[in-house]
Amino acid sequence: RLASSLVSLFRLSLLSLLFVAVPSVAPVFGHADGHDHEEDVELLAEYIVEGDYEDAEELIDELGDHAPLLWRVRFLRETGKISDAIRWTTESKEYRAGDAQYLVAAAGLRLEVGQRDEAEKELLKALEKDSKNIEARTRLGLLLIEEGDRTKGRAHLNKVIDYYRELSTAEAEKLSPDTYVWMGHACIGLDRFRDAYSVMYESALDLDGGNVAAHVASGYALLSKYNYPDARSHYKDALKTNRRHAEANIAMASAVYVDIGYRGSRFGDTESALDAADRVWKDHPETLILRGHLAFYDEDWPVAEEYYRRASQVDPRNLTRRGHVAAVLFATGRLDEFQAECKAVEEMHPSPAEFYTVLAERLVDRFFYREAAEYAAHAISLDPDYWRAYVIRGMNALRIGEDDEGRKWSERAFEADPFNIWASNTLKLIKHIDKNFVTKQGEFFRYRMRREDAPFLMPYLEPLMEEAKVRMERQYLVELEHAVTIEDFSKHDYFSARSVGLPGLAASGVCFGSLVTLTTPKAIPGNWGAVAVHEFAHVIALQKTGHRVPRWFTEGLSVFEEGRNRPRWRRIYAQEFVDAVHHQRLLPMANLQSGFTKPTHPGQVLLSYYQGGVICTYIEKEWGWGKIVEMLDAYRSGKDTRQVFQSVLGKSLESFDRGFFKYVREVSDSYGLWCRYLPDQIETLRYESEDRPGDVDAMVKLGLAYYWGRRTADAELILGKAMKIDPEHADLNALKGMLDLQQKRTKSAITAFEKAIANGTNYRYRARMGLAALLAKRNKSGAIKALRQAIEIHQDAIQGQFGRPNAYYQLAQLLFDEGKDDEAIEVLQTLAQLDRDDFRVRKQLATHFAQKDDWGKVIALAGDAPFIDPYDSEIHWLLAEAYLKSDAFQSARREYEILLNYEEPAYNRIYPELAWCMFKLGDVEEARKMVDRAIELDPSNDRAREVKKAMTVR
Repeated sequence: RLASSLVSLFRLSLLSLLFVAVPSVAPVFGHADGHDHEEDVELLAEYIVEGDYEDAEELIDELGDHAPLLWRVRFLRETGKISDAIRWTTESKEYRAGDAQYLVAAAGLRLEVGQRDEAEKELLKALEKDSKNIEARTRLGLLLIEEGDRTKGRAHLNKVIDYYRELSTAEAEKLSPDTYVWMGHACIGLDRFRDAYSVMYESALDLDGGNVAAHVASGYALLSKYNYPDARSHYKDALKTNRRHAEANIAMASAVYVDIGYRGSRFGDTESALDAADRVWKDHPETLILRGHLAFYDEDWPVAEEYYRRASQVDPRNLTRRGHVAAVLFATGRLDEFQAECKAVEEMHPSPAEFYTVLAERLVDRFFYREAAEYAAHAISLDPDYWRAYVIRGMNALRIGEDDEGRKWSERAFEADPFNIWASNTLKLIKHIDKNFVTKQGEFFRYRMRREDAPFLMPYLEPLMEEAKVRMERQYLVELEHAVTIEDFSKHDYFSARSVGLPGLAASGVCFGSLVTLTTPKAIPGNWGAVAVHEFAHVIALQKTGHRVPRWFTEGLSVFEEGRNRPRWRRIYAQEFVDAVHHQRLLPMANLQSGFTKPTHPGQVLLSYYQGGVICTYIEKEWGWGKIVEMLDAYRSGKDTRQVFQSVLGKSLESFDRGFFKYVREVSDSYGLWCRYLPDQIETLRYESEDRPGDVDAMVKLGLAYYWGRRTADAELILGKAMKIDPEHADLNALKGMLDLQQKRTKSAITAFEKAIANGTNYRYRARMGLAALLAKRNKSGAIKALRQAIEIHQDAIQGQFGRPNAYYQLAQLLFDEGKDDEAIEVLQTLAQLDRDDFRVRKQLATHFAQKDDWGKVIALAGDAPFIDPYDSEIHWLLAEAYLKSDAFQSARREYEILLNYEEPAYNRIYPELAWCMFKLGDVEEARKMVDRAIELDPSNDRAREVKKAMTVR
């Protein structure tokens, strides 16, 4: 039902996506101040076009009066400052002098805030000055059509087309991309979508392949014809030019939201794109409309109405926005208000067909099929040329049994609109990205990344992916059919623009099946190698299932794969998982997808990732790995999750849940932790405590929630009351220790933690960590004992506690202080096997074992350090020497070649060793060139002469 009802749900208002025009080439300015501002103006244009708005604003401030007005206005508009943009435009001497360009700019701005009458006057005045002003005539034509004067509006638009027809080839070649875009808009207004897309917008893109307006307009044309994938392709290209452009992001959001067949997180990706728009243009009216749709879908009527009304208030004469408001009123049974809304719209507009068509579409979403057919029919009666109402009338007539009417109006709809959802195709287009990226083509993979990053990432990424492919194809019994492109981004904004898709998550990687996008540590710190493995596991799952894999399963498998081949890369999410298990926040299988698409509490998306990984571990443990593969095959055949579990595992989802939840309790208990009571539980716990006066357990839970909610005074108050009832209560003393430690009441905290431990507190790990922190300076042996006990309780102790480093770091430092260096190093080695993101411990251990000439341990403990920070030169020096001393010449060569890419590389050290590696690998000629180059640079280089001599002897 939902899929059929959302076929034509979302329609962008074309007038809301018409950009303010500025000169295509920044004008040259010379001024009396003696400065030529041409370069500054060109830079300003580049900043604005590419979305570097902060730099643009700074430069505008620097230029002052020298900043070109229309570029200033465009900056103000693109950052949502419409009132300021109108003021700057209308107060300019050019506007007052009647300059057509400034009149049109003012009119465009006024249209965005509903000042339609003023805009119409300005457009007419502009045409008096310049009758061939394409933008002015197109805007006026579209405005008149929206206002109900279709005849006059179409006449203006036809004049635009006539102007195009009269152009000679030479004249046409001189037109700017923006002019072609405006002529395309005129075609849209005449319902000539094919001409708009294939002639006008395509011509604009031939002239400027990165033109944001042309790509957004092209996407609009395709979106209006239900070709969602190709519309998104244009929006992606627009975002390559300006990743922050508000309307391009909004358009992307619309193309994702409306597409029921979208093979990703539909709701999450929609939110991500809207958030990107909000960061630049807060509360753009079309953003408000889409957020209203999301609330409408969830039947959150007050929120939906609020968003729709806020959007309508910007332009009360916008029929689409008023239609959404009316739909909420009708859906909630507020029929008197609904009738009043209809009456108000009819009084302000002579033929509001668009209003009733939008209303019909939204009623379909709530299953009001008969009413939808009736209001669509009413729209047609108001404006027989409003063909968009035909398909709604036809589809809903068929749904309610009016077959003849349904066929009639469906045929007419197809005649009027040959581009329909059934004819839309799934063309995928992959284009080259920014010129700053380099590409390396392998047999299967194609790698793309910034030129300056490639020397540091490519040598590690390529073998990692090749190994993953061989291993996973074997394990998953699949041979990948489609080559994979992997792109790395060092700016998260660029990554997001390319990869809009991980819901509710500051994502570091995204997979599209044949495209994987990653961030480097410059964008998001952490083990980028584990992320690459995670994303490639998506490639396997998607291609294995023909993209018919549910989100929970592919994410779960990817989490599972992160540490499968490299155990120390496994994801550790212990405390959060314990909290979720104890507070019953894990979702049952039947509802697990919502944890990804519609999270209900902070952290639920990450929790759902981890839960998916635990589910995969549980299935392998209970049924064997082969069942995982069978499940993927079953999804490929078209089975849903319930059918897959029944046919492959022999379990209903409910039966599976019972076994799984028993298992996760065992997993949770194995972590040695106890749950936190979180701030969002305070109200519930407060009521429980009030209902059970004198119940210390209830009071402790509330006190802990206050503690973790940083409401110290409330926690202290509860503590005082509970202590009067049961001063020996173990968890109560743990809470007291935490609060005393926080308030630096050292002696009291030590006593409290010791009592909590002696009495068997559930917080046995945390109490020992607190005790260790307090004893570190006064009783190191006591602190060491507490830390060893804490680690024994919770071996995955990689998170710090009480504002201090994790247990392993604290223990190692105390052991170093006590002169027990060997024991300290053993502790750090354990940590290196646990924390996949800890570069510091790897580097520290590599340095230690290098000093002992224990090169095998250097490699074992720091060989994956570049997957955390590939830019640190010291780790590459350490690894280069370790590999060289271990006769691992290929790896040593890799490290020395990486070292050549730093500023002012130490050629005297690198060239001799690199030459030796080349020689040992059989690349004799290159080796000789390299060693000769070393001697040429430094004739006294003893190591170079030694290498040359050894090469000569051999």
